[in-house]
Amino acid sequence: MSAGALVDRLVSCLKRRAKEPIAIGDEVITGGQLLSSATVLAEALAVAGIRPGDSVGLCLPRSVDIPSAVLGIWLAGAAYVPLDPEYPSSRIGFIAADSGIELIVGDQKSLERAQIEGSRLVSVRSGSGQRKAEPLPLVEIPLVRRQAPPSESVAYVLYTSGSTGIPKGVVVSQLNVMSLMNAALPLFEFGPADRWALFHSYNFDFSVWELWAPILSGGVAVVVPQDLVRDPWAFADFLSRERITVLNQVPSVFAHVNEALPARANPLPSLRYVIFGGDRLDISLVESFWSKYRHRAPRIVNMYGITEVTVHATFKELHRADLRRGLGGRSVIGRELLGHVSIDVRDERGQLVPDGESGELWLRGQGLARGYHGREDLTNERFATVEADRKQYRYYRSGDSGRRLDCGELEFMGRVDDQLNVHGYRIEPAEIERILRSHPDVGDAVVTTSENRWGDVVLSAVIECKLTRSGGESLEGLSAHVGRELPQYMVPAQYKVVSRLPRTESGKVDRRAVALIASTARGRNLRDGGS
Repeated sequence: MSAGALVDRLVSCLKRRAKEPIAIGDEVITGGQLLSSATVLAEALAVAGIRPGDSVGLCLPRSVDIPSAVLGIWLAGAAYVPLDPEYPSSRIGFIAADSGIELIVGDQKSLERAQIEGSRLVSVRSGSGQRKAEPLPLVEIPLVRRQAPPSESVAYVLYTSGSTGIPKGVVVSQLNVMSLMNAALPLFEFGPADRWALFHSYNFDFSVWELWAPILSGGVAVVVPQDLVRDPWAFADFLSRERITVLNQVPSVFAHVNEALPARANPLPSLRYVIFGGDRLDISLVESFWSKYRHRAPRIVNMYGITEVTVHATFKELHRADLRRGLGGRSVIGRELLGHVSIDVRDERGQLVPDGESGELWLRGQGLARGYHGREDLTNERFATVEADRKQYRYYRSGDSGRRLDCGELEFMGRVDDQLNVHGYRIEPAEIERILRSHPDVGDAVVTTSENRWGDVVLSAVIECKLTRSGGESLEGLSAHVGRELPQYMVPAQYKVVSRLPRTESGKVDRRAVALIASTARGRNLRDGGS
């Protein structure tokens, strides 16, 4: 499989579907329009000095322009670096500086909102910026694409939470993305009649699957407006109104959508698939959702994955027989996506453990990312090389705990390190703790998870105030302090104030005791949201 296989396959698909709708949002874009605008953008990037191997920032609101922008960057032989304008400007500024981008594809309004300075802007739209009603004529792929080097091309650099308090950029290749599509698409029965909800931000790797899988399988991507993302009732209406057939969701987010659905037969008659990923799936959620359907219910697929292994790693379709067998609280994630990744269960010494015993999930295969941008030390730490049968295998140590069952499927059992998983986002608490400690009244802070009053798992911060301050009254507004530096999904929802954080005999913070404080609401509880 060549490095250019993904782009070549997309171009071929778009040419075949030149007059067919590809993406729907505030406008409808056909395959021909998408390819033409992407090609014009690639030529503009080449004129601006972008060469194969460079990275380009992507700063756009939710719209049908996103696939054109991504493909245009790829046609130029470059990688895109997501800069979601909804993120705090300080975080966007860090990503732009750390990735070394000098040019951004986007629009002026998004750049002004993100407060990005020192980078040149190339618009995803040419001319007047108005898209023609009729399909645009197809344009030949620019020469810069043919000059792309034969070595593996980078598709994107996606920044995730960092264990040292500094975000880290995961470098994912086009080969990785093509591997995902080749392994996963044949397991589904997707087709031209499918309408996918494009729900996730392009700062979240679920969007890679959500965007290109429908286009490659003949379907249409329907952009979910930003104001519906956090409104489950409005989003449920959107799913019905737009006749969505394929929905990708983090389980904790879908739980709210499920509550918003009416308790009647077939509340979403067009829906064919619900694909879960990014978080533990509670079987009771599936039971509740299926109970709303008398006859043919949507198919449920659970897919475990990590940004460092390109979105998805396993596949498990659930059936009513699984409910009758009673999985209890177990989160069965199924079998590996063969050809994309394989998974070992290993102990703390890196040795394989027998089936049925728990250990850390180690992943290898074509889905593994190159590593972390500019972080050779962290790359060497998390991407390990193991010798077996006189061969060298490169693994990603996930930090996730699991075991292989007698049937050959895998069960996800949680984390083996301090990393937190909230609403599908893998969060390193050290990054949030660093921002909390920068507040003038905070002496120390530990971030963990707890349940809020509605039973949702949320981020909780346990705060130790400085001795010179009076009981933490001035900590009101702490949430806003964090929100100026970090995206909303990393802002704690609950804050507990204690006189002293619990510590072990060695003087280290006792994180288990902190988690107990957060869960039992001991200490002083600032209002949910902290403001």
